Amino acid sequence: MPAGLALLGMIAAMAALGSFFWPGVFFRSPLFWLLFILLFVQTTFCGLSNLRRRRRLPRAAALFLIHAGVLLVLIGAAVNATFGLTATLTLGPGEEQDAAAALGLPGAEPLWLRLESFEITFYEDGSPSQYLARLSTRAGEESAAATVSVNHPLSLGGIKIYQQSFGYLFGLRVDGGEAIALRSGERIALGAGAALEPYRYIPAFDERAGLDTGRLRPDNPRIVYLVREAGGEVNTGLAAPGEETQAAGKTVLFESVEMYTVLRLKTDPGLIPAAVGVVMLMAGVCAGFAARSLR
Repeated sequence: MPAGLALLGMIAAMAALGSFFWPGVFFRSPLFWLLFILLFVQTTFCGLSNLRRRRRLPRAAALFLIHAGVLLVLIGAAVNATFGLTATLTLGPGEEQDAAAALGLPGAEPLWLRLESFEITFYEDGSPSQYLARLSTRAGEESAAATVSVNHPLSLGGIKIYQQSFGYLFGLRVDGGEAIALRSGERIALGAGAALEPYRYIPAFDERAGLDTGRLRPDNPRIVYLVREAGGEVNTGLAAPGEETQAAGKTVLFESVEMYTVLRLKTDPGLIPAAVGVVMLMAGVCAGFAARSLR
């Protein structure tokens, strides 16, 4: 038991460091798997050793449930780490993508996700209270409406869909031409080698202080944009939604600002054994306390 606790402590410490310094890499590294296998072998050996010893039935049952529960949790974690899939999906308003294809599920039926709207709800002081992605889902002949929010994922066809982050989509026109939608960092040519790039959206701009207040509620929105000249010079501009501005001799109208969502997709093939293991572990702990009370 001391060796198992020591291994468990080492895995927890290494996992904390790995999540901070090497996110998404450490849990597939040889070092993590070595510690994982050692813990699995030690827990199995400890459980078999306890079965060979002569103990009273309540205590023996408690120890069996605890060790078997830990092993099932480890098996579930190993299955997830080996066969679980993750992917990110970026959806703008009205856009539709196949979640099964994004995950690379072989032979899976398409699961279409369409973003109807993305919104942020606020408290009275202007701080965000929730992030809501309202989706239309379609799998085969079945379609439905669903909402994904922080800490409230959606589960469809074995795929879990989480609200991960969001961004802004800028609608603009150049010299009254066709409407164009750009994300931060994307560019549109203005002619003569110049290009315009939406750089940042400030929902609550303080005009007197000339800075971003950090609030997300659009009380006084402004768009920070860059004009990259042919010679390499970069100029910065500031415009409000619905406002025209001049850039490289062109009239640019920032018509609108919409939000898009970034969803995290995940499969958990090891969820069932892990869940059963947790139930067995809790039952074993309760049985252990009951055995002590009887003794």
